[in-house]
Amino acid sequence: MNEIDNTKSSWQKIAPILQSGKKYFFHLALEVILNAVVIATLVIFTRFFIMAPFQVDGPSMLPNLENKDYILINKIGYSSILGLEIGSPQRGDIVVLRPPTDPSVFYVKRVIGLPKDKIEIKNGNVYIYNLTHPEGFQVDEPYLSEENVEHTYLPGRSASDSYILAEDQYFVMGDNRVHSNDSREWVSHAPFVHRNNIEGKVMFIFWPPPKIQIVHGYSYKNEILEKEFVEEKIIEKEKKLEEATQAG
Repeated sequence: MNEIDNTKSSWQKIAPILQSGKKYFFHLALEVILNAVVIATLVIFTRFFIMAPFQVDGPSMLPNLENKDYILINKIGYSSILGLEIGSPQRGDIVVLRPPTDPSVFYVKRVIGLPKDKIEIKNGNVYIYNLTHPEGFQVDEPYLSEENVEHTYLPGRSASDSYILAEDQYFVMGDNRVHSNDSREWVSHAPFVHRNNIEGKVMFIFWPPPKIQIVHGYSYKNEILEKEFVEEKIIEKEKKLEEATQAG
């Protein structure tokens, strides 16, 4: 009888400890699950709306991006929030896009033509005409390798051709002009890339380790000069307005 009583007494002492242990492991498991859900949500949100990794496939962006390089793109920079545009693709940006010939795949190219531009390819060079430069200008492209300088041709077509871009359309090309499937090749289908099919701007190479670096776009000389000219005119106008106000 005493043995039974001792057993009951021992169980009464152990039971609360076991019960407490069950509660602890239950709360621990719940905390782990909640943390996993939060982390997964953040990863998914980041992947689809802020940053995303991609791998370069092919030699079309040589010498600046090599085959199998792993890159990180900025997605939010080209997006809009509550109808307000954060930013848009600029000439010279290296972007990841879905080509009009097959929207299920991703390409890496450089933005050359912007909405409302007229692009002319002539004698291996690229010329741009728009409201700012109605007389046109030749695009300076120091990022091209020696093999590609003055070798922007139209495969299987005439030596020269021109394209007019509508709203939200972009003309893109690979830096390795002699080995790139880009807007020049898509003429029979649709040479332009719609804004909605541009995933984001390439910001960073993160693999392989020897190539880890920030990826910069390119600001073209003509557009820099035009921006400086506009800024000078604004300053000049403000100065005249200030002088007129003081004189009055």
